[in-house]
Amino acid sequence: MTPANLSFLAAMLTLPLVLSLDLHALDVVKLPKPQSTKDIRFIHKNEVLRAALELTKEEFGPYEIHFNAPIMKRSRALEAMKSGDLINVYFSPPKKLWAENTIVIDVPIRRGVLSYRLLLVHKNDLELFSKINTANDLKKLKAGLQHGWSTTDALDKSGFDYVKAYNFDGLFYMLESHRFNYLPRGVHEVFDELDARRDELKNVVIEPSLALYLPAPTYTYVSPREPRLAQRIEMGMKMMVNNGLMKDIFDKYYLDDLKKAKLHERKIIDVGSDLEDNSKILEMKELWFDFDEGR
Repeated sequence: MTPANLSFLAAMLTLPLVLSLDLHALDVVKLPKPQSTKDIRFIHKNEVLRAALELTKEEFGPYEIHFNAPIMKRSRALEAMKSGDLINVYFSPPKKLWAENTIVIDVPIRRGVLSYRLLLVHKNDLELFSKINTANDLKKLKAGLQHGWSTTDALDKSGFDYVKAYNFDGLFYMLESHRFNYLPRGVHEVFDELDARRDELKNVVIEPSLALYLPAPTYTYVSPREPRLAQRIEMGMKMMVNNGLMKDIFDKYYLDDLKKAKLHERKIIDVGSDLEDNSKILEMKELWFDFDEGR
């Protein structure tokens, strides 16, 4: 037998072992820290992620989740995702640059609930908001937004007036100081965020009659260096949609918020969208939050 044949035979004999080791390799998920010590938005997302990893242990083996990366704005996170050294998984509304530079798993893990925003307002402005009927009416007032938010891009594109901040916590205190008129927050975020800051925000309230509609699914992005991890997470999340676990986790975290928000009693103002079109995903009703779930 020639040396070349011997080398081929040796490679073939070791191939099953290599595949076995790869199948049961340890998948390490690296996530950034939340933007604030009072930011609890990550808890739901991480539970969805952990459930997807658990459901795929038989096929892919063990995993670990690390939170060693520093707090990151979205632009810095995208750069970090390219190499996957600091972070290799990130949750975000759809963006073209992210789709081009990472592996996107287009399962809306929050079932599109972020599409509905309530308004934190200064209590002295409540009468102003009682006269708002259209997006053009709202454009006469000033929003507070954070640099890098998809909401900021969308409202800017639609011609809204706003003040832009670089610090998440700072936005709440700027509203308390009446630097702008309203801070739009997701229907699933606003109650907890105000409660966590109740002692400091004496003049901030939730506007009782309006809700903004801004289509915003939350997708999972995986570093291009981690195709195996992306395959695993996608498989797990699709299993969760099919077995009802995605909705069960959603209800656990957000159903009470939807009941408090009473969206069906509010005036819904469509403020436009910066969302990339994905009609196939949008038509899959099992992936999305039902407006009437909170009744």
